[in-house]
Amino acid sequence: MNMKPISPLNTDRWTEIDLYWFDRNDLQGSADEFWERFAPLYKGLNGWIGVILNVGWTVDYIMDWKNDFNQPLVFPPSEPQNWFTVTGPLAGTTEERMEKWKRRFSAASPECKKKVYQPWTYGDIQKLAKVLKQTAATKYGYQEILVGSFAYARSSAYGDISSWVKKHLDAFKDNVLNMACLMPADSTAYGGFPEGISQDTPVYEVFGKQWGSLSQALGLDAIVLRDWTLHRAVYGRGETIDSPDVSRSIHNALCNLVRVTKQSNPQALVMGYSNAASAISDWRCNGLDLEALAKEGYLDAWIDQTWAGAWNEVGVRESNFWNHWQLGWTYQMATMLLHAAILADTKVRHYPLIETFDAWEDWDIIHTAPDRLRWAIWAYSHAAVKTPQGIKMPAGSYISWANQGKRLISDADVRFLSETINESVADALEVKEVHGPTMVYHRDAMEWVMSHLPAPDINEWMDEQVGTIIKWPAPIMSATRMEWLSDVKSDLWIVQSPVHLSPENLERLSSIIQSGKPILLLGNPRDGMDPEIAKLVGIFTAAAPSRLDVMSGETAVSLKEITEGIPATFPLRQLWHESSHSSGLLSIYSADQSPLLAINREGGKRLAFWDAPDFPWGPPWTQPSKCIGDDLRSPYPYVLTARVMNQLLAETDAISANEIDPEQTVCVMAWELKNGKQRILVANTEEGWRHDADHSRYTTLLLPRRLFSDSSKMSYFNLWDSKVTGLIADQALPIHLGQAESQLFEL
Repeated sequence: MNMKPISPLNTDRWTEIDLYWFDRNDLQGSADEFWERFAPLYKGLNGWIGVILNVGWTVDYIMDWKNDFNQPLVFPPSEPQNWFTVTGPLAGTTEERMEKWKRRFSAASPECKKKVYQPWTYGDIQKLAKVLKQTAATKYGYQEILVGSFAYARSSAYGDISSWVKKHLDAFKDNVLNMACLMPADSTAYGGFPEGISQDTPVYEVFGKQWGSLSQALGLDAIVLRDWTLHRAVYGRGETIDSPDVSRSIHNALCNLVRVTKQSNPQALVMGYSNAASAISDWRCNGLDLEALAKEGYLDAWIDQTWAGAWNEVGVRESNFWNHWQLGWTYQMATMLLHAAILADTKVRHYPLIETFDAWEDWDIIHTAPDRLRWAIWAYSHAAVKTPQGIKMPAGSYISWANQGKRLISDADVRFLSETINESVADALEVKEVHGPTMVYHRDAMEWVMSHLPAPDINEWMDEQVGTIIKWPAPIMSATRMEWLSDVKSDLWIVQSPVHLSPENLERLSSIIQSGKPILLLGNPRDGMDPEIAKLVGIFTAAAPSRLDVMSGETAVSLKEITEGIPATFPLRQLWHESSHSSGLLSIYSADQSPLLAINREGGKRLAFWDAPDFPWGPPWTQPSKCIGDDLRSPYPYVLTARVMNQLLAETDAISANEIDPEQTVCVMAWELKNGKQRILVANTEEGWRHDADHSRYTTLLLPRRLFSDSSKMSYFNLWDSKVTGLIADQALPIHLGQAESQLFEL
């Protein structure tokens, strides 16, 4: 790609590496080797730049610190996992790929399996942090390199539980460190408690003060509150909270954790880390009101652990062929967007995680799916929030991991990461307008739900719903907030649960609906929609009880331009409400005669309403065919919704897709730069939707007529492959993608 990034580039960048990679007997040699490889990643950056260490996947090194540099670090025994060296995704039918998957791991390199920690002391960590900073400064001129570590708050990770955990099992709830737990008295002199720990000292206070003492003594500049620290469930929603008191108690403990951690060493950065699942689940299931936490002012950064390839790619896990596809590429994009909207009015810097291979797990995305990884770097770096002050993009990136066993990512990998991240960030900083639909986060509805638990179901899981419809393709790459609707613009609004609206927000939303601007309202019509909005939609719910059931969706045969090729009936798992509708509301599909997806065009409106099915969260590592496409759930509600959205976009001369085939999953995003150039990013992000050997995908995009000026044709070229160029005629841009392929077009 022939694009010269801005220098200096205003962005943050962090690299994560395991302590076991370094040689404690030759710290200078390790630092020299590390920086020889990774110095190019930080060249020309003007932001927070640093290295984050994993210290054995324990909380011990913080909680058991006794202000003794000779104190040994204690690491629990770990279980090895197979690693492999291979290029490219697996080809063939499902049956053929399963056989190749088995062979891939049977040929794994045994020398990569062991992860052995040398007898490190706290003093060794101090020396390592110092030599990393000094080497970066003297050899590469990086005077502001930061060195930190991360905290892991589960009782065990890759083997036996740690020694501190064994002594303090009462501080853990469901194997997760309970930050609200009160500690028993302990007369031991600790770094943060030289007189010992008093009876009933909260765990969060012990953690925070211990970190403050440790970080100042060892010269650590940052802590990442990684897995389980801020969430009681990771890699899934978790169980929904049904008590406001429980929610407040959890949230207050987490706020206190961040506050005490920051105040105990104000010079060190405190960074949060997502649970990898729905952003809605932060508060709804984990008790973390991220926005309120961020506004307290003690959290410096938030990392979305967008391990999309690790979850989505076929055959990168030894334990299961299909992995955990509900955490894949498009779902991470939707979660990233919603977190961006939640954090938009705070000082917290928001980062995507950029995956390479793993220092402990068995995936290797940078080599098995590099083209999808390139798409992710661009897509997540462009996760835009539309604010009254303009477009806000992510503030940096967090690269995980730098090592797998004793091998580092290669020079070629570093060049790929450096060039791709720099080009995508530089491009994001030049964005003038983001095209396509915009997700609208509705804080008031979420606040009402969490204050009235157990609350009626309002079907508020917007990021999961959007993360699915993106696949067929709905060109979504921006988010905003309900209170900003009058001050920003979009080709189509996707509104989360329009209920419990303030008078101002009711007026904003009603005005947009009546203006004829395209809008899609998400939520169930009985408990997730304001009565005034329901009247504008034209839907009326009965007083009969709702029921969660496996039902039969029924398409409207009269709307063939939307329902063509879709079965007349299909299975869905739905929280169903008996409802009727006005003559102006056209049902796209329904269940037991109650509309679930519908359009209202009366009076010039371009209004769509969707009561989405229950999301297909199965057990981890469940085949897609066991979740979408089985006798309980179907892709068709998402396909039909994508068709409705694209029809509304086409009517208003916005970018849209005119071929939306359930078998052809394509991800599309589009934006305009300040210099007037148009960008279109497309990708084949899916694995496991079909079982044949054809992994190519296609669609046709219709471009806005306004872009063509007086001509009916326009030239385009692919910034990633100069061989792909051509003329766009009749507004139609054909998209043809090979397996795992992504393309970036410039018009």
